[in-house]
Amino acid sequence: DQFWPYLISAMALALAGRLDEARVQTAAARSLRSDLSLPTVEKMMTNMKFVHTKRTIDLLRLAGMSE
Repeated sequence: DQFWPYLISAMALALAGRLDEARVQTAAARSLRSDLSLPTVEKMMTNMKFVHTKRTIDLLRLAGMSE
């Protein structure tokens, strides 16, 4: 799944306060997988047993990912 680099970039940019750029990265991820939303990403991360799911979802929300 090639959308993850865009989501990681979006989170880093959101953390740096560069929200406009973060939203561009979020949109790029969605262009690769149109069903991406916060619940979708959260479910994927839960399935992967990812440790920092809540923080990741909070950053993606800040980066403009839809609910």
